[in-house]
Amino acid sequence: MRPILNRIFQNRQANRLVNNYLDATSEPIHFSKQDMIEMNPEPIASSPNALHENSAIKTVVDRLKAIGGGLEEVEADAFWVALTQGTLGRFTASFKGLVVVGKDGTWFLNGTIRFSDSYDFDPAPQDPRAPVRTSYGSDATAFCRAICYGSGFNITSDALNVEVSSSGDVFYPEYPDYVPTGIPNEITGGDPTATDMFFRLRAEAGR
Repeated sequence: MRPILNRIFQNRQANRLVNNYLDATSEPIHFSKQDMIEMNPEPIASSPNALHENSAIKTVVDRLKAIGGGLEEVEADAFWVALTQGTLGRFTASFKGLVVVGKDGTWFLNGTIRFSDSYDFDPAPQDPRAPVRTSYGSDATAFCRAICYGSGFNITSDALNVEVSSSGDVFYPEYPDYVPTGIPNEITGGDPTATDMFFRLRAEAGR
């Protein structure tokens, strides 16, 4: 199964994750800043706790607007998604930094973001605030849970510098040219259903 999965997801981060799972050691993985960028992270704008919609952050923004602007430290979690297939689906992005409010009422966030998750093909998100998985995400997770024999593990990351606008746009000062890009798997070139993936795996195994 390992060679087949590594052929489907021919990118460094996906192979690193699935191989660690199949090793069954429960050894945690820590992502560097470059690792984080390679997964093509993107905020889930519709998430009820998106950073630019976070109630605690909005309270700070309103308070600073009332006094004509200013700065205040905040910490908040949000759900993001990795667009590189075979890496992370929905995961926690923890922000720590400043709310910056101008005299004209415009505002943004400036600080760092850290990623965390559990790689375990769980049947459903444990956090009730998490957005519902797509049908593909649910099928793929169920399929991998059925065929992949290994052990789950925790994921952490370095602190990546980030700026988040009041509309939710994200900018990484250390990677000014970064544009989130979907990286498909190598066999289908897109999102397979669980059934399609099953037959493709069987075909690969028979070669």
